[in-house]
Amino acid sequence: MDKFCKFCGKPLVEGKCDCDGFKAANAATSTNAENTSANNEGAGSAFSANTNASNGAFSSTPNATNNTANNANANMFSATANAPKKEKKPLSPKAIGIAVVAAVVVILVAVLALTHKTTVNLSNYITVTTEGYEGYGKASYEFDYEQFLEDYSGKLKFTSSGKKEYKDSFDELDSLGLSALGDAISGEISPESVIALAAEYSGSLDKTDGLSNGDVVTFTWDIDKEEIEKAIKCKIKCDDVETTVENLDEISTIDLFKNVEVTFSGTAPDGYVSVTEPGTYDGISYDADVYNDVTNGDVITVTASTYSSLGLEQYCIENFGGIPAETTKEYTVSGLPEYVTDFSQIPDEDVELMKKEMEDQIEADAASWNDDVTLSSMDYVGLVLFDRKSYSGNSVMVVYKVTANINFEKKEGGTYNQNVEYYLAGRFDDLILQEDGTLSIDLDQCYMGYNSFRYDTNTTKADSYGKRSFWFDGYETYAKFEKDNITAKKGDYNISTNYDAPSASDSSSTDASKEASKDASTAESSESTSADSTDSASTESSN
Repeated sequence: MDKFCKFCGKPLVEGKCDCDGFKAANAATSTNAENTSANNEGAGSAFSANTNASNGAFSSTPNATNNTANNANANMFSATANAPKKEKKPLSPKAIGIAVVAAVVVILVAVLALTHKTTVNLSNYITVTTEGYEGYGKASYEFDYEQFLEDYSGKLKFTSSGKKEYKDSFDELDSLGLSALGDAISGEISPESVIALAAEYSGSLDKTDGLSNGDVVTFTWDIDKEEIEKAIKCKIKCDDVETTVENLDEISTIDLFKNVEVTFSGTAPDGYVSVTEPGTYDGISYDADVYNDVTNGDVITVTASTYSSLGLEQYCIENFGGIPAETTKEYTVSGLPEYVTDFSQIPDEDVELMKKEMEDQIEADAASWNDDVTLSSMDYVGLVLFDRKSYSGNSVMVVYKVTANINFEKKEGGTYNQNVEYYLAGRFDDLILQEDGTLSIDLDQCYMGYNSFRYDTNTTKADSYGKRSFWFDGYETYAKFEKDNITAKKGDYNISTNYDAPSASDSSSTDASKEASKDASTAESSESTSADSTDSASTESSN
């Protein structure tokens, strides 16, 4: 049966206990034993001396007194030798106090060992890094996962509820092939792994870019301390981590447009824009705000950009070591040949060339007339400029007032002599002004109008029957010319003239012919002759 210490209650080991009470009592017992041994030695000496004395006395002279003394000594020895052990002396109050204090300390140590929680300072494992250039610095942070696991390996324990919760979590991870997140050897997620996984993604920086030297960047935790402390026997400490930005270099600028070529082609105002770059800056693209329908003097804006999610500035910093000196650049359209839109753009010498071509056309037409009709004059009226509204193109009409003379012998005697005035125009298309100021115009393409009118003489020629009439290409009045060629086309063109419209009195002779035409319509007989051919601009008919 085990014996227990009467001082502290712990089981005795080989009859001993290491508590202070037992040690104090054992020390007192040792002292008593030493005193008993000393007494026994004194008694033995006395017995020996008495015996010798007694023997001496006995052999010489018997002495009652000596016998009495010897007997007394013998009795004394016998009493000392056979007497029962004395009881141990009670402990002093001091020894008892020491024993009590020692017991309390032991209990406190045991309680603290059972209730103590390890403090885990997560902020010690956060490193904030800044890099880049002054004004464009970037900040990032990292949680030292591996070092944390190494420092706390085997030092943390789950609470009973936490152990069950994360054991179930491990089984779920393992079923998904993710058991590497935990302790694959023991088949459990370690407490330090749980904290590390939570800490690695549970915080943020208040500033991450656009940093300058001297700025303070603060990392702030966003972690559920109470939830972790409920599951793991620990105390979580997670203070903010502040870092002062320093050692950012000054940044240089780069010219993204130094090799950009912007060219223009086509004819203004319908020119084209082309932007090319030989690849000086990889990953940079260039776009113009307008690519079509440009004219000289227009300002085109070209913008540099990148498809990178970093954005243009950061992309340039990381790839070219500088920021763009500019991200847009303006280019002025120039050098395009352009459609004439104003009379001032038509050189005088080109006006004369068009007039000459028009007069050649009139004279050639007059050469096919009937012998009784001659060209009296052709007077230059002016130019009509047509500038298309919806798409490119222009035209110029060269307007002339033509006077034809009709002269023949009348049947009743005498001579018929009458001037016929009308308006005729020739059209030249696509007048283009070159960069050097010269005009490009195709003079071989002069389109004459298709309108024609009949002029009635109300007179019969000698040796013929019926009243004579003649057809002319053109308009008998300027008003009709204007209506068909200017007013009717205003919806499609911007139209301008460089002359004042002739007055109605300028075409009185032609108006008179209209009245004569009415009278001629009552003629009972008719005769028709052709000057040259039915295609000619001057066909004679007789009524």
